[in-house]
Amino acid sequence: ISETKAHLFFTPRGFRGKKVSEQKILDLLLAVSRLLEEHPEVVELDLNPVLADAHGVWVADARVIVL
Repeated sequence: ISETKAHLFFTPRGFRGKKVSEQKILDLLLAVSRLLEEHPEVVELDLNPVLADAHGVWVADARVIVL
């Protein structure tokens, strides 16, 4: 995460006044990874936007392509 543009969200000041829990983002990434491992029929997954703050992470819209 520290090598992405999103790293600014995890600084003590946050980004645009919003601080995000790095652990919550990691939890989301791990959950998506498990989902894709357990369901190889999912060939495309788009989560946009992902909303996050210090309390949690929410996916407002998702598009899933299954073959």
